[in-house]
Amino acid sequence: MRISPLLATALVAASCQAGDFSRDDDSSIGSATNSIVGGVEATFDEAVVAVVVGGLCTGTLVAPRIVLTAAHCVRDVIEAGFTNLGRVNFGDGRGPWIDSIDVIDMTMHRLYDPPAFFLHDIALLRLARAAPESIKPIPISTTALTDEDVGLQLRVVGFGNTDGANGGSGSGTKRQVTVPLLEVNAAHIGFGDHIYNTCQGDSGGPTFATFDGVEYVIGVTSFGASGCAGRSYMTRTDVMWDVFLTEVIGAWSGPCQNDGECVEDASCLFPDPDCDICGMEGLCGTDCAAPDRDCPLGGLPSDDCSQPTDCESRLCTGAPEDSRITYCSMSCDPTKLSSQSGCSPPLTVCEEQPDGTGICGFSGISPGAQGSSCAEGNECRSGMCDGREGICVEPCGGDLPECGEEYECRAAGDVKVCAIPDERGCSTGSGRSGLGSGLLLLMGLAWAGRRRQRN
Repeated sequence: MRISPLLATALVAASCQAGDFSRDDDSSIGSATNSIVGGVEATFDEAVVAVVVGGLCTGTLVAPRIVLTAAHCVRDVIEAGFTNLGRVNFGDGRGPWIDSIDVIDMTMHRLYDPPAFFLHDIALLRLARAAPESIKPIPISTTALTDEDVGLQLRVVGFGNTDGANGGSGSGTKRQVTVPLLEVNAAHIGFGDHIYNTCQGDSGGPTFATFDGVEYVIGVTSFGASGCAGRSYMTRTDVMWDVFLTEVIGAWSGPCQNDGECVEDASCLFPDPDCDICGMEGLCGTDCAAPDRDCPLGGLPSDDCSQPTDCESRLCTGAPEDSRITYCSMSCDPTKLSSQSGCSPPLTVCEEQPDGTGICGFSGISPGAQGSSCAEGNECRSGMCDGREGICVEPCGGDLPECGEEYECRAAGDVKVCAIPDERGCSTGSGRSGLGSGLLLLMGLAWAGRRRQRN
């Protein structure tokens, strides 16, 4: 069954099973009759395919020439610039493949970043030709999932291992398992235990749910507990629909695809890329309201910015402590718990705005602001770090802004800064000791420096 993705410690490399799994080599095909951890073989589900792009993953045919899978299955080849490698195999893995079709293009969510617990772990593959007409694409669910859906019966399918112990075994045969939905969070759904689960090789495969008598893909297998013995997590398709799936599927299929002809049709999932440079047509539009997929990745949450177009999210906000510090943020829902608000590290707090919307911010003092921790001056907006206290300090005195209540304006060599009051009883002519220029770690000249960009 699906790959019980490896926990953050195992990450990408172990999530796809190595090998080609050719039908001519029975030694590489799983022979167990039980499925992936607790499932059974699936001789149907012809739209569920084996994805072979440097290793084995699973995918789902969602349009005649488009397969849905996980970003971590294809990230390495995409970043290496090879988007036309690999193939998908149609069949159950127990006999000859029904068909095998080459991949001619692939793309993943622009914000996929493995260390971030597989957020945005979703990708699409474009096939060299359409799948056989007898194999019907599976619809993608756009229905928003909530906590009320916990307990919903799910069906999970994949070509992965049947056993997660000692590196795993039994991959190469399509299997399914039925499990209840246990968790819904902002980016994933979760289910599984040591009896029924996904495992290595199931990555990218579908989680199905039935609504009004129709079975939909609601999740893409992403990551899970080590040894395939704990909870597994799937990337939610409903939250990826507007921000990724519609644009790519529209650019690769249907009447509004990138084919050299501009079609202005209200039925288009996404504007025809041939009509607008901001579309997925191979040219970078730098002033687009939303990031152009043909442009380099914009600033990520917490990166420095000076204007909205510097940010992938198109949201450049000022730090609450100091509006001179501006960083890329993201929208969030302040009415929800922090784990479901839409914020993710390092921006973990959803700060409600006057209009009721939310913007993600730092927990505690924003990096670079007065009082934030530092080891050197280039970590501070001012370019000055108090080496004794390990905090950023702002200049003061004269026409400069006054220090906050917890600080006092004290001499530090040739400048004055907002420092923590000295409670040791030392005295100078002013009744307080000077900070000492040796303890003020400068970056460049005084406070002319810019704080370090955070990645």
